[in-house]
Amino acid sequence: MNKIKRSVKLLQAAFNVLLREKKLFLFPVIATVLALVIALFFIAPVALYPTGHSYFPPRIGARWRIGWDTASTQFNCSKTSSHTSGR
Repeated sequence: MNKIKRSVKLLQAAFNVLLREKKLFLFPVIATVLALVIALFFIAPVALYPTGHSYFPPRIGARWRIGWDTASTQFNCSKTSSHTSGR
């Protein structure tokens, strides 16, 4: 039980420092925004890959299913071997 009390006191002390020094909130906000921008560079090519389907067809899931199938086949290794045995 002593560990929990120490953890709560440490958490309170950390929040007191954050409330005193408002500039410390800036780093996590900037880091989060930059992480989202970097993630967008990885997500956008898969999400916007041209499949020949409209973005809003009657079945909305069709475009995303085809995009996912295309991306998964591009990045999966072939299950068949490229060499053929002489037998």
